Amino acid sequence: MGVTIGIPVYNEGSNLIRLLKQIYKEHHVGGVEIDEVIIVDDSTDETPDMVNSYISGTNTPYKITYIHNNRRMGVAHAWNTIFRKAYSDIIILYDADIILGKGATKALADAIKSDDRIGIAGGRVVAINNYGIAATAAKTVSEWLNIIREAYPESQFTIMGRCISIRSDLARKIEIPLETISVDLYLQCAAKSMGYKVKYIGNAVVYFKPPTRIREFTSQILRGYIGHRQLKKLIEKYLDGIGIRVQIATFLEALNHTPSTEALNTFIAYILSAMYIARTYRGASRAQWDIALSTKQHARVNI
Repeated sequence: MGVTIGIPVYNEGSNLIRLLKQIYKEHHVGGVEIDEVIIVDDSTDETPDMVNSYISGTNTPYKITYIHNNRRMGVAHAWNTIFRKAYSDIIILYDADIILGKGATKALADAIKSDDRIGIAGGRVVAINNYGIAATAAKTVSEWLNIIREAYPESQFTIMGRCISIRSDLARKIEIPLETISVDLYLQCAAKSMGYKVKYIGNAVVYFKPPTRIREFTSQILRGYIGHRQLKKLIEKYLDGIGIRVQIATFLEALNHTPSTEALNTFIAYILSAMYIARTYRGASRAQWDIALSTKQHARVNI
């Protein structure tokens, strides 16, 4: 079963090139057969030049399909495009700004190969560079979500858009509405509605740079909340809905496993976020949300 990797991009050429180099390495030494990489790019900066330069200067054993839109179309449009274009048996969706952990691509692909009943799988998302109040809080939230995914593997928090694998035949039956905010959650509900199982893959690890600004942290938290509210009926129908009590209990558990300074920073970040809710609500409530620019800045990190 071959693999197509799909990557939506918006103004982050350096991050994308780093990821493409990692994918190239995964194909050669990672034990996974990659057939194709599909890039759907809404960028308005120099990203197209960087991508075209990489493609022309790198002899990859797999096909790279590059699609550049002249305006920002959003993640739902990008994923729909990837679903229609992919010809492999398995599609793996990555955000452009992630860093692959060892064997992540293989683990995501193997989850689909291992069981015909599994339609979609999500990996473990880990924050890096936890410097500053906002970044520390985002790291705590990331660890909290992983606690929930381990304990409740078919809840509304199981699938994270930064790293997903899905059966191509299932993906081709799905058309994500363009106004959808939580596209990963919609995909999970769609898979469940068609009788497939959802699986969390804890050893498929990817890393991301958390936001360093309180305003961006607030926007991300709001976007998650609003996106779940938008799909509330689907969650209630198809998923093991995790209520507020369990969410609070698991969040406190995450705080209990963090150093006291990080826990304090997380508490401060949520207090400061209250000042930004009104100013960030509009940008967080649209499918084409306000991008957290500090997370898109290319950084050299050790993991």
